[in-house]
Amino acid sequence: MTYTTNLKGFKNHSKLFASTLAITAVMAAAPVQAQAAVTSDLVIEAQSMETALNQLAQNYDKQIVVYSADAKGMTAQKLEGAYTEKEALGIILKDSGLVFKYVNDRTIAVGSPERLAANYNSDQEVSSFRVAQLATQDDQPIDTVPDSRTDIQTRDTITVTGSRIRRSPYSSPTPTTIIDRTTIEQSGLTQLADIITRLPSISPGTGLGTSTGGTFESGASFLDLRGLGSNRTLTLIDGRRRVPGSRFSAAVDISSIPASMVETVEVITGGASAVYGADAVTGVVNIILKKDFEGLEFNAEGGWPGHGGGADTKRLSLHVGKNFDDDRGNISIGGSYSKQDILMGNQRSFGEQAQGFFVNPDNTGPNDGISDQRRFDNFVFSGFATTGTFYVDGTEYTVNPNLQAKTYGDGPFAPGFFVATAGADRDIDFDLAKYDQLRSGLDTYTGLANLNYEVTDNINFNLSGEYGRTKSEDRFQPLFDSGLTIFRENPLLPDDVAVLMDNSYYYYNYIYVYRTHEDLGVRPTFNNRDTFTISGGLDGELGNDWQWEAFYQYGRNDFSSRTDGQTIQANFLQAVDVITGPDGSPVCRDVAARTAGCLPFNLLGPSMNSQASKDYFQYSSRTEVRTTQTVAGTSANGPLFSMPA
Repeated sequence: MTYTTNLKGFKNHSKLFASTLAITAVMAAAPVQAQAAVTSDLVIEAQSMETALNQLAQNYDKQIVVYSADAKGMTAQKLEGAYTEKEALGIILKDSGLVFKYVNDRTIAVGSPERLAANYNSDQEVSSFRVAQLATQDDQPIDTVPDSRTDIQTRDTITVTGSRIRRSPYSSPTPTTIIDRTTIEQSGLTQLADIITRLPSISPGTGLGTSTGGTFESGASFLDLRGLGSNRTLTLIDGRRRVPGSRFSAAVDISSIPASMVETVEVITGGASAVYGADAVTGVVNIILKKDFEGLEFNAEGGWPGHGGGADTKRLSLHVGKNFDDDRGNISIGGSYSKQDILMGNQRSFGEQAQGFFVNPDNTGPNDGISDQRRFDNFVFSGFATTGTFYVDGTEYTVNPNLQAKTYGDGPFAPGFFVATAGADRDIDFDLAKYDQLRSGLDTYTGLANLNYEVTDNINFNLSGEYGRTKSEDRFQPLFDSGLTIFRENPLLPDDVAVLMDNSYYYYNYIYVYRTHEDLGVRPTFNNRDTFTISGGLDGELGNDWQWEAFYQYGRNDFSSRTDGQTIQANFLQAVDVITGPDGSPVCRDVAARTAGCLPFNLLGPSMNSQASKDYFQYSSRTEVRTTQTVAGTSANGPLFSMPA
């Protein structure tokens, strides 16, 4: 858990690691009980101090508060063997200069001696916090956290997401889960949504792996707490609402927020609607961006799958910051680019062939002990062959590449309208596995700028601007039709089909054709989103432990979408209704359609249709939406009176 702290206008961070993801903050007023000397077998490698302490907290089922300003850049000693928690802390913190203090029977604070002395009252001297001493002595009760009114200049003030009230981090009213910068960096993922949805409280929601198939939401990432819908989850950026990224709700699209620019993510799953309103029924996700950065940071990452192609990832980011005017101000600028390639099902072994449960041909009845369904691998749709499927005298036919009518029946099980497995005509059947998309492709471009300045000791000014652009690509399977009518007089009718119709038991003047129009190609969707936000504000102290804030924010989201391969159905029906023209050549039956440019389209047989015939009924659909948001707010908080103990 990370608590953002303000000290003379700048930010520090303290981190609370716990053995569970959803953490209810612990009151510091409870006296510390004697700790049982429980021994645990441990293997903790030498690594960053924060990560090592996180592992230790999980082993002993304790909460450990780590002040990252004190532990930043430190490496913990390797720990291996059977130790009590106090012995383990002593080894991990050895020679680090850090000390620890039991706040209560569930919580341990770790930081510099000065930090712990400033934040926790105790009758002991600071030297008694030393690890070597504390690891061998009995625990002492701890008093309540000191009243900030008596020590406002020396103690950090803490604001917790989900409340405007400043409080001790141990008395937060709601359970809070934190994803810190280290976790984000070590995840190896380029998309922030992929990192956040690893939490059990976050449902898959809308993301690159769930919004495929040519929808308006494809390429976007909307968070969904508890699976109750993204419109019931409030997403904040630096504690403020942002312009919606959806056409259909106020959900915020986080696909344009690069993971490399995020400091922490705070997730609240209870009681948030009392503070934020009805759109936070399931909770709040607060994404805190990096600020007050000094120096230069460049990252380049790439990822390639070990099996098959697709879903290659690339990420570049640059972050530059500098303090000025004797550290009263800070300016930082950052930019990032990330790319993730589209992933199709047949690029993975599990998606190379379709699998499904269908009627078991071996089943003879309810009492034969044979399952009425069985799994079939590598099936295809015979009823929608790419060269057309039709019925004559109750028999299913299709047209093979030689324009000869063929029957099914040479597969491992009886043919049907929907499926058939391997057979002589398999290559012309519709194979869904070829077009099944697992993940969208996405390109992201982002720029961030922040300015913070301490105008006076009690007034701070902040100004920030953000721009993000995402470009996504999705591919949807080819169009298919059922029950298209072809009359016997159609001159494009293959000779074998004409003979079948003429020699049928019931003379067929027309047939119904079921077809997957593979020759028309896939239907790709390209979604572009441009998001711009600028905000500025002032905050400060009024004295007597009162603080105030005022801000203004403007945001805009421009969405554009194009889907190719769409069909004007009326024009398509005119193109497949073909007769012999006055000069003996095939023409569209409708004279007005011929005048408008209609050219014959053949439904039976492999594609022999010209691009000109397709252009008559195909088009690209386009959608453009602009959403703007203006937010202004002011607040003040502080103590009004004290209740008697």
